Amino acid sequence: MPIPNIRSTLVIQNLLRTYWPTLVTQLATPTFMEIPPIDALRQDPRTQGDRITIKMAGSGQREERMNVGLTARRVRADIELGIETAQASATIDSSRRQRLYDLIDGIREICQRKRKDPTSVLIDSFEPYASTAAMTAVWTAGTNTTLSLDVTSRHFGVNSLQAVISAAGDGETYRSINIGLATSNLGGFVYPGIFNFCRFSAISDSVTPTIGLTLRDASNRAGLFRTWNQAINTTWTRYNIDLSTTASASAGTWDETLIDEIAFTSLDANRTLHFDQVELAAGPSVWQFLWFNNYLEIPDRMNSYAAIVRLSLEAAGLAVDEYV
Repeated sequence: MPIPNIRSTLVIQNLLRTYWPTLVTQLATPTFMEIPPIDALRQDPRTQGDRITIKMAGSGQREERMNVGLTARRVRADIELGIETAQASATIDSSRRQRLYDLIDGIREICQRKRKDPTSVLIDSFEPYASTAAMTAVWTAGTNTTLSLDVTSRHFGVNSLQAVISAAGDGETYRSINIGLATSNLGGFVYPGIFNFCRFSAISDSVTPTIGLTLRDASNRAGLFRTWNQAINTTWTRYNIDLSTTASASAGTWDETLIDEIAFTSLDANRTLHFDQVELAAGPSVWQFLWFNNYLEIPDRMNSYAAIVRLSLEAAGLAVDEYV
């Protein structure tokens, strides 16, 4: 496996930002600012409400020898999160101190739930939607397709997407994956090469239809896409599509910087399918473990409450190349 080659601070920012609305439902999503990218330095933090800054800490990213015949190594990155509650008035508001601890608990919850899979980003869990109308403002029903938010059949949580396909022909459903992922100093594109897996849960009402998982250019859907076929079971199943394998169908010269839409395509006529927990992931060869280490409250803030949280990302057992 190669040395992790994506910014550890980027991994944490994308992880916290995308999973927060699903795993920390009791708190509004704070502003996440990676440091030192230019987009973070240009922001005035006083206008950002509750905010969490993310930067390298301690020894930064380091390598250690593993005693396995001196042929393996461990790579570890120390991350520091700076948490600060929204600015308050001159009046002391003790509830904001509790909010600081709630923010820390939110970070701990995500770290614990994603400790063995820290490189994924959540495209949709369908949990934040309160109604079908809210969901269909994000997901679009293609030809022959009717979408609804289903609370009776799901793989995780309480909601899933239900797609009912009419007898007239195959259907599809799709949404933008332009969800504000930071992939460069200026914010970047949304489907970088670091993502080599797509995971989702699905179930079919009967038989075992084969559907397509499609990544494409929303402005050129027929001209630039890749589709990987997947048979869907009649019981809830978690699917893991390896995006590095040859696609079942494709068109155009692949340019990942233009890919901004994910779709479930070739949904068979007269079928009802459900989808849940859609993710993109960099895979286990990048970072394997995430640890919540400690936090320290900072007492010298004038009209807000603040703390430092320290995390660690780790990749263990990486092979050491030899020149022979």
